[in-house]
Amino acid sequence: MRKSRVIALAGVSSALALICVSASMFVQPMTLTFATLSAVFVLLPLTKKSWASSVLGYIVVSISAFLIGGIILSAPFIIFFGFYAILQRFIEDIIMPAVKKFATIKFKNGKNNNVLGVTLKYVVGYTIKLAYLQIALAILWFATSAIIPNINFFGMDITLTYLIFALGSIPLFLLYDLMMKLVFMNMKIIIDKKIPDSSTTTTGDRMFDSSDEESNNLPKEMTEEEREHDIFFNHDDESSIK
Repeated sequence: MRKSRVIALAGVSSALALICVSASMFVQPMTLTFATLSAVFVLLPLTKKSWASSVLGYIVVSISAFLIGGIILSAPFIIFFGFYAILQRFIEDIIMPAVKKFATIKFKNGKNNNVLGVTLKYVVGYTIKLAYLQIALAILWFATSAIIPNINFFGMDITLTYLIFALGSIPLFLLYDLMMKLVFMNMKIIIDKKIPDSSTTTTGDRMFDSSDEESNNLPKEMTEEEREHDIFFNHDDESSIK
């Protein structure tokens, strides 16, 4: 993918993320919806493996959100929604595959035993995720506990303690993590169709881009998440064929 397209995609994602962050600060009934959408837009450059664009976009949006709404209103995006969107992809795309590769047992006959590798991959991955959740919640707690001391639950006033806050957030966080993973996989498929890595060029361009075209014609391996996505969504089709 050309650098100009990556820059354009990063600019669009940053603008959309900032709009959603601003809306999450001032449209109270839809705070979580807009905050989640801002995290989704931060991920857009990562569909093309542009880590620098995604990180730079997060920094720009965080600074802008701080200037617009102050530290209290911008903290959820800066500490959790925006940062975790990038951290999740780093864990899923780099740390977990590295752990799996390291822990996979290779037998003398050349066959691999993936059981240990897959198990350790998820143990390490979700340990890091849950550890970060608790760190983020601990930081946010000091900002929110004085503002929201009680929660009304079916007519009962429940005092919000850190234990309730931390433990009650775990199942919601796991659902959020799964949702963001599925959203990213489907978003990557859509972006790859709309903005393919290889593009049609003029005759003059081809003289300079011949090496790029040759590399684009090479068969591309599916990522582990794309294989999981294929298995998940095409399972019914395979069973019907059988």
